[in-house]
Amino acid sequence: MIPFPDLPIALLLWAASVTVFAGFTKGITGFALPLIMVSGMSTFIDPRLAIASVVIPTFVANAWQGLQQGPTAAWEAILKFRVLLITTLSMIYISAQLIEGLAFQSLFLLLGSVIFVVSVVQLMGLNLKLAPKQRTVGAIVAGCVAGFFGAIAGTWGPPTIIYLLAIGTEKTEQVRIAGISFGLGALVFWVAHQHSGLITPPALVFSVALLLPMFIGLNLGRRLQHRINQAVFRKITLWVLLLAALNIMRKALMS
Repeated sequence: MIPFPDLPIALLLWAASVTVFAGFTKGITGFALPLIMVSGMSTFIDPRLAIASVVIPTFVANAWQGLQQGPTAAWEAILKFRVLLITTLSMIYISAQLIEGLAFQSLFLLLGSVIFVVSVVQLMGLNLKLAPKQRTVGAIVAGCVAGFFGAIAGTWGPPTIIYLLAIGTEKTEQVRIAGISFGLGALVFWVAHQHSGLITPPALVFSVALLLPMFIGLNLGRRLQHRINQAVFRKITLWVLLLAALNIMRKALMS
């Protein structure tokens, strides 16, 4: 029998509560599930366990969201955003093999600072937009950044979402392609870390146990998402990005 991680009841309840909130936020915006889970749980739980625990909820939640409008719509999204997807998934796998010796503190401080500036500028009304001829280059840059940091911390959402906002993606399509990208990314992350010691059997059991609180939050968030318009959706997304940036910088400065 595979052992469950030896955690006190209080920490298990904390992990479940964080996961409900992460699922709720993802239900509204289509992203931030692993970001919130890792940052919230690692406050009191071993960060390696926190990162590993997001694998199953991230894959299941994103597969569910990516297929909400059916497999045909999902396939069309894959074809439309194939450059972003291929770049992101490739970088997750490659970067997972190269993480030894990287200056994590400086890298995360840089990433958090860029996301913070982009979010603040757009919240002030200065929208970042990519012209059609710039979108391929934008997809490659976003995919490389997302995949690189995703391999390190298990979260590759913010760069992807910034790109989707910059090309004016409609909210339903944004949630769909985010689900596909993050779901496939979770699979690649899992495979890439099979030999790193991060993904252990107890961590996977813990990850499966977090599916229930994740779905509770996800369903609550989706109910709210259906009631808001595109402008409100964009503003909520930017605020979540802003908070994510602050958290990334906090972790960089405290590490």
